[in-house]
Amino acid sequence: MYCTYQLTIASIKMFLRNRQAVFFSLFMPLIILFIFGSLDFDKPHGMHVGLVTHRPSPGTAQFVRAVRSAGTIPVEVGTLESELAKLDGGRLNAVLDVPDNLLSPLNAADPVQLTVYVNAGRPIEAQMAMSFINQLADHVSLQVLYQRVGDLVCHPFLHLRPTGEDFDGPGQF
Repeated sequence: MYCTYQLTIASIKMFLRNRQAVFFSLFMPLIILFIFGSLDFDKPHGMHVGLVTHRPSPGTAQFVRAVRSAGTIPVEVGTLESELAKLDGGRLNAVLDVPDNLLSPLNAADPVQLTVYVNAGRPIEAQMAMSFINQLADHVSLQVLYQRVGDLVCHPFLHLRPTGEDFDGPGQF
């Protein structure tokens, strides 16, 4: 037991005499921990969306109110030119151009499309904005449908990926 104690003391003395070993074993991990701990890796990038309306119908105005009151991301309302300028400047991730007859009667022959302009230089943020807008449009459409129809029973269904002529292209849904 005494020999083990003496060997441990001798090893600690040899370790403490080697300044490089002390620095890279004790202080360097603390420095790396401080550097990476001060960076904000856990926070998502801010997402800002611009919203453009022209002369909205009452249903479209209801959709715009629902989008603005969602509170998940900041939504800026303006003209198409000013919002596209902000998109080009990098201050917005996407611009949502809402048509005037968005929530037309349920028996309309042609479906209405939302046009979304995204910043192609920031594809991850653009995809996040498209996902958010898609979910928001689905949610608001269900709310409006529920108000028009009354009791609505929602059943889960399998969402298929659009392919071929069913897909209108990027930025539109």
